[in-house]
Amino acid sequence: MQSDRWVEVSPSPFDHEREGLERIKEILPDAPPFRAWSNFEFRDNRGRWHEVDLLVLARDTLYLIELKYYSGILRGNDHVWTRGNRSEDSPLLLARKKAQYFSSLLKDRLAEKTGQKNLKGIIPFVQELVYLHHPDFVCALPTSSKINLYGIDGNDDHSRLPGISERLLAPAKHGPVSEEKSLLIRDLMTAIGLAPRRQREVGSWVIDDQPLGDGDGWQDWPAFHHVDMERAARIRFYLPKPGATSAEEHARARGVEHEYKLLSRLKHDGLQVPVDVVKDKELGIGLVFPKSDTDVRLDLWLADHHGEMTLERQLELLTEVAEIVHYAHRHRVVHRTLNPRAVVVRDRKTGPQPQVTDWDTAGVLPANAETGVTRLSAGPLSLMAGSLSDQARLFTAPEGVNPTDPARMDVFGLGALAFYLLTGGQSPATERGELLDRLRRDGGLDLAVELPQVPSILRQFVLDATD
Repeated sequence: MQSDRWVEVSPSPFDHEREGLERIKEILPDAPPFRAWSNFEFRDNRGRWHEVDLLVLARDTLYLIELKYYSGILRGNDHVWTRGNRSEDSPLLLARKKAQYFSSLLKDRLAEKTGQKNLKGIIPFVQELVYLHHPDFVCALPTSSKINLYGIDGNDDHSRLPGISERLLAPAKHGPVSEEKSLLIRDLMTAIGLAPRRQREVGSWVIDDQPLGDGDGWQDWPAFHHVDMERAARIRFYLPKPGATSAEEHARARGVEHEYKLLSRLKHDGLQVPVDVVKDKELGIGLVFPKSDTDVRLDLWLADHHGEMTLERQLELLTEVAEIVHYAHRHRVVHRTLNPRAVVVRDRKTGPQPQVTDWDTAGVLPANAETGVTRLSAGPLSLMAGSLSDQARLFTAPEGVNPTDPARMDVFGLGALAFYLLTGGQSPATERGELLDRLRRDGGLDLAVELPQVPSILRQFVLDATD
């Protein structure tokens, strides 16, 4: 493919990524409707930024392609990939979110351009793919988990994946993209304003990598201190809603500052609390949290240690988390959305230590030693209480995040975490409605359903905590 159809928005800094991109460039026809855009960032309709390795317009589809230079054997499932002894979220799931965000952005720009709302069929479907282009890569995932994964052409027998050209050069199955539509896509890409990948500096911190994660109203970025570059951090930026007024943006900024004051006074090794507040024109206002290379989210940590967790170790881990939450309660702070993604495990010389994160749904308890914890105090309560992730909803009490007894929320969360740990990493439900049905039917989370031989004392503990 020639340069007029292949747009390099920014050059890749990595030799292996340049090589992977070049392989694809060589196989793409220099003919309509094929086009490609490499190494760019885009801002979605919620204000979040996303990096894209490669976007290819083929005969009937736009392919958003994530390049991975992984060597060795890959195991896992649809949700978690494991290489060696380290697990991670499936890059395909992350690419799927980007594809959905990008598709929405294209349709909105087209609607703005034409002034029409019924534009069905004009924008090709945006399909995510992962291109695993290391010559020594072997995919040992189940067959069902290999869908939309591709390897190097001609390396099928070794990688156990089809070559990337099989998908990119496939005949059109739907309405083929005409050159006229190809030019329209090109113009929309210009209207979107694709940004080169770049380093950002916010306050004393430098952002030099892609986001760690995002949700409704927030986005996490990795960073390092611009003077002490060994000092790593995670910055959670809180994004103003599209079309927000200056008053709403000011209120959001005051909420973040309140959260900083609320959390920074807590001093406990098991708490991840902010050390700084930063502001950026594009990213919004953010809280800076210290980050260690050894921090692993609890769900991924359990995947790495599958089969190693004895009952004694499971209970030790749960007790440590309970002690962290109890410390926060003594200082009038409740978490309200404890779940496996709100707990990280940090390796220390003395052994793994859990830390509780994501306190941006926290509330403040009244200082009343006689009546104890019965209500949330007045004033700003939470940045994200109304924007729970799908994962958090599976571990949150039926009454939601604004109950009459907020501390009870954390009791429920600890019970749900106990269920998760004791079942070896099983969520209590697959969606919120299923969780509520289960709680009504069983009077809480009944471990005996998954573990018929569970000790009665543990079964009753989890039932009591989640009734």
